[in-house]
Amino acid sequence: MTAITGNAAFLDKAGKEIRGLMKEWTNNTIKMGLRLAEVQDRCFPIYTPAGELPKGAHRPGWARWLKETVNIELKHAYQLIRCAKRFAGKPGADRLSRRVMDFLSREQIPDEAITEVIDIAQRRQIMKREAKEIVKKHLPKPTEANQKARDTGKPHLASDGNYYFGHTKEEAEAVEQQRTLIYGIRRAVKAMSDVADEITPLQFLSKAHLHQLWSRDNERELENATKWLTELSEQWEKRYAQRSA
Repeated sequence: MTAITGNAAFLDKAGKEIRGLMKEWTNNTIKMGLRLAEVQDRCFPIYTPAGELPKGAHRPGWARWLKETVNIELKHAYQLIRCAKRFAGKPGADRLSRRVMDFLSREQIPDEAITEVIDIAQRRQIMKREAKEIVKKHLPKPTEANQKARDTGKPHLASDGNYYFGHTKEEAEAVEQQRTLIYGIRRAVKAMSDVADEITPLQFLSKAHLHQLWSRDNERELENATKWLTELSEQWEKRYAQRSA
């Protein structure tokens, strides 16, 4: 709160300017990102609680100011800042659409690919799909990217659009199993959410035939699922609250 009150005039002016730029969002992506970056660095410095790793660092009040003042979600603000840092000062970058610019601002997109895309954009409109194909030509193959990741200890982007982490075959299989589990749960939650929009539990029970329902032996599944989803919701609320603080 100290950062906010100590820079009230600056934040008020910056908020008005950003809202003005938002009226022509597509044409002002870079300008908005630069202004947001200035606000972030000046008024919301990084705070890392004692004992936490650098990745646990956050900016108290930053997400709240974004939402209340310019109605921008934290995720979108960081996308704009990333675009601004990558494209500010690059001639012709303002001809790129916001979607193409956001894609090209990803880490490890080669400068050669960006130059080629901008060159095309200066002559005609270029879509994200075409930009992806151009980027692929400038990226290493998956096996090469995986070896670079192993050599450097950092994830490396490959021509298939995925990041590789230098895993051995066995490690990659374990990671894939974990991904399958995580995305399987996400799909299951999405399916239940869709069902909840269509039918109530009482309507479900009234429409289902007895042979279609679970038996008493399966009641534990429903109980376990309910407990697990409740805990997931509670933990998510805690994590979101920490990030938004």
